[in-house]
Amino acid sequence: MGLIIFKLKKIILLFLALVLLLMATPLWSGESSGPQPRLLIDGVVFESDNLIPGQVAEHTFVFKNEGDAPLEIMQVKPGCSCSVVSYDHIILPGGTGRITLAITVYQQWAGLQFRRTAWVLTNDPLAPQTCLIIHGLIKTEISSLPEIGPEVKPVV
Repeated sequence: MGLIIFKLKKIILLFLALVLLLMATPLWSGESSGPQPRLLIDGVVFESDNLIPGQVAEHTFVFKNEGDAPLEIMQVKPGCSCSVVSYDHIILPGGTGRITLAITVYQQWAGLQFRRTAWVLTNDPLAPQTCLIIHGLIKTEISSLPEIGPEVKPVV
């Protein structure tokens, strides 16, 4: 008798778990009954040309709202204080927006590769966070060599 009650309790618990799973599925899928924005960015990684200290690595990432509701860029969080961002805040359905990321190249980075990120926070339920990346190589500065002029002959 105890074994039957145990199996019955197990079946009831499994049934309740299945019901809860089915009720929560729309929350997990990111689907909604109303119009939604859709962020589409062609490339999230930009490789900068070789830079020298003092220069700024800058790139504008272009994106589109392919949804049927306004896309809101709520925040763009750069990964370090060497980065400055500017961006379009609201993009209407079918519209295009821009996020510009500028990174100051410091002397201490000479001869090294760099990689800097910025996190984009949106109201797109399928892409609430997207990471943008700029990377490249920083050359060491080469001082200019003196020009060699015409040969000078000694006066006798």
